[in-house]
Amino acid sequence: MITTPDLAKASDAVRVAKRALIEAERRFDTECGPENTAALIGDIKQAERRLADATAALREVARS
Repeated sequence: MITTPDLAKASDAVRVAKRALIEAERRFDTECGPENTAALIGDIKQAERRLADATAALREVARS
C-alpha cells in the first residue's frame, strides 16, 4: 500500500509509462507501414526507456 506522496507519485509515473508503452505498441500494430515504421519503433523505444526510468525511480523511493 502506498503511504507517502513520493511513493504515490513514483507509482503513478510507472502506470503512465506503462500506458504510453502499450499505446505505442498498439499504434505500431495498427498504423505500421513502410513510411512510418522507424518513427513508430522510435516511439516504442522511448516509451520503454521512460518505463525503465520510472521503475528505477519507484525502486529508489521504496528503498528510502
